[in-house]
Amino acid sequence: MALGSVHENGGKMYRAIAANKRTTILLIVGYVFLVVGLGTWASLALNSPWPAIIIIGIAAAWVSVSLAKGVKLAQYLADWTPVSRADERDLYVTVENLAIRNGMPMPIVCISDEPDINAFAVGMSPKKAIVGITTGALATLDGTELEAVMSHEMSHIKNYDTRVKMVIIALIGSMSFLAMLCWAFVIAALSGEQNERRKGDDNSAALMVAVAVVAVIPAIIFSILAWVLGPLFSAAISRQREYLADATGVEMTRYPDGMISMLRKIQAQEKGIAAHGMAIGALYLHNESRGLKDLFSATHPPTQKRIDRVQELSRSI
Repeated sequence: MALGSVHENGGKMYRAIAANKRTTILLIVGYVFLVVGLGTWASLALNSPWPAIIIIGIAAAWVSVSLAKGVKLAQYLADWTPVSRADERDLYVTVENLAIRNGMPMPIVCISDEPDINAFAVGMSPKKAIVGITTGALATLDGTELEAVMSHEMSHIKNYDTRVKMVIIALIGSMSFLAMLCWAFVIAALSGEQNERRKGDDNSAALMVAVAVVAVIPAIIFSILAWVLGPLFSAAISRQREYLADATGVEMTRYPDGMISMLRKIQAQEKGIAAHGMAIGALYLHNESRGLKDLFSATHPPTQKRIDRVQELSRSI
């Protein structure tokens, strides 16, 4: 690889690592301000500490558990099976060599029993990470392609892409639950208002209306963030990280033809593979999107565009 190309791609990688760390901090800080602000507003509006306690408490618990147990949860949901050197020697040695050459801790290596060519990575840091591949990929890819796909996944770990994805998944999950909880309060309060009016208790009915009005504001805000803006933001970040992981993977292996060949095999199977859900799909090498409805919510860029970018990079080698 040309010296200038190495320096340029290395600079991109280190800038990406710094950007991902900043993004993680900004996301968490912004989320804290949002939750505390809405909780405080609701408590002041109802003259009670309980709205703030409920909103802040649930948000803190959900995010804390999600980040602490996120790797194991992803492994469980996707049914990834850890393997050793004795189980899958070629795969294990490939990952081990990439880790040694790039000064990275050895991640847990897993396989997923799926017929499609795919791979995955998850982890809050390089010291606590999982990388793996599908049985379909193991049966289909040659040695250079196997190294290419695992270098891509190791790049996600090295660049802290997986940390950003896990934080976003945790925050979106928390906001989704809070949105449903607030809507439940709205429905319960309106139902209570009708019951109180039938009893002739206008004061209690007015209180129920006030609760519904106060609860509907955070319900709307959390709904928009969890079900519209959050997924779009997550998908946009994921698409850009895929391009960078391809480039960083080429830098790791110094062999772009392996990455191109692997992506072409991914492209050849696209018509037949099933798309994973957004949360799990963002952790994979490839997640097919279909139709105009997925134009902005796709977690991965079109495979041909990825091939084009790697080919452009290969010209400088």
